[in-house]
Amino acid sequence: MNTQDIQAIHATQPFFAVNDEAYARMLKTLQDGSPFVKTYLGHCPHYGKKCVCIFYKNLLKDGKIVREVSPNDFKDVLSVSMIRAMM
Repeated sequence: MNTQDIQAIHATQPFFAVNDEAYARMLKTLQDGSPFVKTYLGHCPHYGKKCVCIFYKNLLKDGKIVREVSPNDFKDVLSVSMIRAMM
């Protein structure tokens, strides 16, 4: 599966799920003033170097985290606890 295939799948899913720790970490970073938090498509091997990996931006909108999957297309990011609470 290539990057375009993965991006096409992400464009059709209704939301993204992350574990509770990742959600809390992203939320704190965004609330502390960061304009966005990166989520890479796979693992970024360029730590400390110039990175060219494809990533999504996670943003804070109306107090909740959303992921920009394409310009002006945002999907909610939910923690596992949030999903469990909806069941």
